[in-house]
Amino acid sequence: MDVFIVFKAFGGLGLFLLGMNMMSDGLKRTAGDRLRKFLDKITGRPIKGLFVGAIVTMILQSSSATTVMVVGLVNASIMTVIQAAGVIVGTNIGTTITAQLIALNLSEFAPLFIAIGVFLKIFGKDEKKRIIADAILGFGLLFLGISIMSQTLKPLAGNPLFADILVKLSINPLLGLLAGAAITAIIQSSSASIGLLQALAIGGAFATLSTDVTLSITIPIILGMNIGTCITAILSTIGTNRNAKRVALIHLFVNIFGSVWVLILMAIMNGVWGTDNIVYNLIIQMSGTTLIDGSIVPNVSKQIANSHMLFNIANAIILLPFLKYLVKFIEKLLPEKESEEEFKIKLDDRLLENPTLAISETLQVLNSMGQLAYENFHLANKCFKNYDSNLIKEIHANENQINLYDKGITNFLVKITSENLTSAESELVYRLHQVNHNIERIGDHAEHIINLSEMKRRDHIVFSEHAEEEIEVIYNKVDEILSLAFRSMREKNTYLATGAKKIEESIDMLQHAATLHHIDRLNQGVCSADQGVPYLEYINDMERIADYAYQIAQFVRYNL
Repeated sequence: MDVFIVFKAFGGLGLFLLGMNMMSDGLKRTAGDRLRKFLDKITGRPIKGLFVGAIVTMILQSSSATTVMVVGLVNASIMTVIQAAGVIVGTNIGTTITAQLIALNLSEFAPLFIAIGVFLKIFGKDEKKRIIADAILGFGLLFLGISIMSQTLKPLAGNPLFADILVKLSINPLLGLLAGAAITAIIQSSSASIGLLQALAIGGAFATLSTDVTLSITIPIILGMNIGTCITAILSTIGTNRNAKRVALIHLFVNIFGSVWVLILMAIMNGVWGTDNIVYNLIIQMSGTTLIDGSIVPNVSKQIANSHMLFNIANAIILLPFLKYLVKFIEKLLPEKESEEEFKIKLDDRLLENPTLAISETLQVLNSMGQLAYENFHLANKCFKNYDSNLIKEIHANENQINLYDKGITNFLVKITSENLTSAESELVYRLHQVNHNIERIGDHAEHIINLSEMKRRDHIVFSEHAEEEIEVIYNKVDEILSLAFRSMREKNTYLATGAKKIEESIDMLQHAATLHHIDRLNQGVCSADQGVPYLEYINDMERIADYAYQIAQFVRYNL
C-alpha cells in the first residue's frame, strides 16, 4: 500500500509539473511579441529590472526558467550583470504567484478547466484559441495534480513517523532549511516543491499542530527551497563566460542572505515573544481559515504562500539599494579572464527556453552585425578613394567577423525553428534569415569595393572630375539609406523605415544616369575603357548595397 501511495504522490507531482509547464507555455505564447518588447526595455536601474523579473516570472511561472534565461542573456553580453541582479531579485517575487494560486485551492474546478481547455484545443479554429486552451488546460492539470497529492498524502497526518519528523524540524530550523534545499535541488523548481508542501497542508498534514509550530516548521523549509532553486542557474552556467557565472552567484547570495537574516530574526522574536510572535500573527491573520474534514482550521496552505511572498518582498526591499555593491563584490570575487575578451557570437542556447526572447535577441545580434557591415562600407569607400593597406586589413578582419555572425545566426535560427512556434513567430524567423543574408551581402559588396581599390592602384587608374563627383553623390545617398535601415532596425522604428523607398528609387536613377554619363565620356574620349571597369562595378556595388538596405527597412516596416 505504501508503494502505491508513493506512486500516486509522484503521479500527482507529475501532473502538477505538466500543468505548470503547459500553463507557462500557453501564457508565454499568448504574450508573444509583447513579452519581447517588454524585455527590450530593461535598463541599468535595478528597480526596473526587479519589475521586469517579477512580471516575466509570473508569465513563465518559474523563477528557474527566468534565471536560466538571464544567465543566457548575460552570457550573450545582451544584459549587464547589474541589470541581471535586479531581474534576479524580481524573479523571487514573481515566483510567489504560483503559491498564491495553489492556496486558492481550486481543485474542485480542475475538471471544468480541463474540459474547457480540451474543448478549445479540439474545436478552436485558430491558433490563438489553441494557445489559450493550453494555458487553461495546464491550469486545470495543475490543480488536479495538487488534488491527487493532497489526497494521497492525507494519511501522513496520523503517521507517528511523520509526526516525529515534524517535531525535529520545529526544534531545529536548519534541518528544515536543508530539507527544503535538497527537495528543490532534485525537482529543480521551487514552485513545484512549495506546491508539494502546500499539498501536504491541504491534506491536513499540519492540522494537529499549533499555528506557531507550523510556521516554525514551514518557514525554514520555504527558505531552503529558495536556496535549492539556485542549483538550476548554477548548472546552466557550465560553459558560460565569467559574467554569467557572476549572475548565478548573485542569485545564490541573494537567497542565502535572505535565509540567514530571516532565521536570525525568527530566533530573536521567538526568544522575546515566544508563541505570540508578531510576524507569525500577521501571517496567520492574513491567511484566514479553511475547512478540512468538516473542521474549520487555520489555512496552512495560504500561510505558506504568504510567508513565501512576504519573505521575498522584504528581502528585495533590503537588498535593492545595495545591489551595485553586491555586483562589485562578486566581480572582485570572480575577476575577468583575458581569454574571454575574444570575439564570440552573442547567442546562447539557453535563450531557446523562450523562443520569443530568442527571436528578440537574434535581432539584437543582427544589429551588431549590421553595424559591422556599415563600418566596412565606410572603410571600403575611404579605401576606394585613397588606397590604404591598413584599411584593407581592418576590412578583412571585420568581414571575417561578419561571416562568423552569418553562420552563428543561421544556426541559431534553425534551432529556434525546431521549437514550438506560433505561425507569426515562424514567419518572423524566416524574415530574420533574409535580414541576415542581406547584411552578409552588404559586407561582401564592401569587400568587393576594396578589390576595386586594389585594381585602381595596380593599374594607376584616376577618374575624371565628373566621375569623382558622381561617385560622391551616389556614396552619400547609399550612406543615407544604410543609416536609415540600420537605425530603424535598431530602434524598431517603422515610421523611419518608410523613408527608404524614395531614397532607393533615387539611387536607381543615379546609377542609370552615371552609366549613361560614363558612356558619353567614353565617346568624348574623356574616360578610357580601363577606367570604366572599376567605375561601373563600384556603381553597381552601390546600387546592390542600397537594395539590401531597402529590404532591411521593409522588414522593419512590416515585421516590427
